[in-house]
Amino acid sequence: MDQQRYAYTAWSLTPYSGTKEEALLELAGEFFRWAGPATASDFQTFAGLGVHATKDILDGLSLEPMEPGSELLMHPEDVGRLHTFSAPKEPAYALLGSIDSLMHLRRDASSLMDAEALDNPLLGKSRGAASTLLGVDDHVIVDRGRIIGIWQFDPEAGKIVWKTFRPAHSALRDVIRSTEEWIREDLGDARSFSLDSPASRKPRLERLRN
Repeated sequence: MDQQRYAYTAWSLTPYSGTKEEALLELAGEFFRWAGPATASDFQTFAGLGVHATKDILDGLSLEPMEPGSELLMHPEDVGRLHTFSAPKEPAYALLGSIDSLMHLRRDASSLMDAEALDNPLLGKSRGAASTLLGVDDHVIVDRGRIIGIWQFDPEAGKIVWKTFRPAHSALRDVIRSTEEWIREDLGDARSFSLDSPASRKPRLERLRN
């Protein structure tokens, strides 16, 4: 997160013995186990497939709608667990990077946000059809799986600059302070992407401060 350098490591993997179709079917099963509820389009984007190839693969899985009439699909055993789940009453804050798998690989950040937050001008222009928010340009603040705010790190001040879309519990400040300390002592910076830099980040920091 703090440097523009990369390392490549050779994996010692056992060659896959199945067919391409079997591999894609296994990939789809794991995707919906991880990302469900998700749409067929979500998996198509994730796997880099065409519409027909995606349909053929998903026809091989026993997925069910999250609820009648929904395009969101899940494994049958996960549907029951979803509808009996009760969210914790106490907040559970986390500061995540902008490419965290919670939202980045699904390309559907809007499903993780309150409707009134989607029109916030701080969210940038990563929008798709029907104003679906595909991703967020900044790092995100999450509470119990929901995106409630955004943040950036100011390396000159050694501080996190942040803003939430709804009132937050005082415990969030403790999480921000501990994350600031970790970035200062262990990273030095927290980039949003590889070409991000303190200089290019300044306009973003100013918008967050205003």
